[in-house]
Amino acid sequence: MNIILLGHDDIASKIALRFIASQLPEHNYKLFLSGPSAAAETPPPEQLARLSMLDKTFYDSLPWNIHGGTDELPAPNSSDGVTALRAFEPDLFISLRYRRILKPVSIEIPQHGVLNLHSGLLPQYQGVMATFWAMLNDDEEIGCTLHTIVDETIDTGPIIGLSRTSVRTEWSYLANVLELYPDGCRMTVDAIRKISAGETLETFPQTAAGHYYSVPQPDDLERFLAMGLRLADANDLQDFLDRHGLI
Repeated sequence: MNIILLGHDDIASKIALRFIASQLPEHNYKLFLSGPSAAAETPPPEQLARLSMLDKTFYDSLPWNIHGGTDELPAPNSSDGVTALRAFEPDLFISLRYRRILKPVSIEIPQHGVLNLHSGLLPQYQGVMATFWAMLNDDEEIGCTLHTIVDETIDTGPIIGLSRTSVRTEWSYLANVLELYPDGCRMTVDAIRKISAGETLETFPQTAAGHYYSVPQPDDLERFLAMGLRLADANDLQDFLDRHGLI
């Protein structure tokens, strides 16, 4: 199959999408990253800026190792964006941390649709930084949800599967996020194999009420830190890379 990978230039995207492609080398891949926003954005709170800087340091330390090329696609629903997507003649889209909303004009391109691996348990945690909000809410469990994207609503599509793990409060937020992806990616790889074999994926609708979370505000971040939690730490990120043989 021809598979378009939609991601972002952060360490979690790089680790997860590299893993998926490495497990399924028989397919052809094209990687598109969401790139910077076209509109001017309000500078993030200081804590999130430090998180982003540490993330970029680790992101830059790893190669992509995905054959087929990497491009930015900040406007997937524009005429140029749709042309770029169609040019690869894709059978399937895999979205993972892609920071753009797909609309019907792009969703309808691949024959087998769009799968999204969301780093949160749906429907409870829709939106941004689900693991942060779960930790702030003192949840004992976090996880990934693999679901289909069928329209331009966010994190609402039919669910293929969920993977769950315990929160490790001794780890930073970012380390907890990264630890979601080994199981989440294996779930995604299994789904791709089924599609490739001509099997129909079983899904179930999100019938329970969900909650959409946005970017944490300074008071949210202060409450998080006051709980003794950390956003990112170089040591536990390096430990993750070591444990999973990523360096």
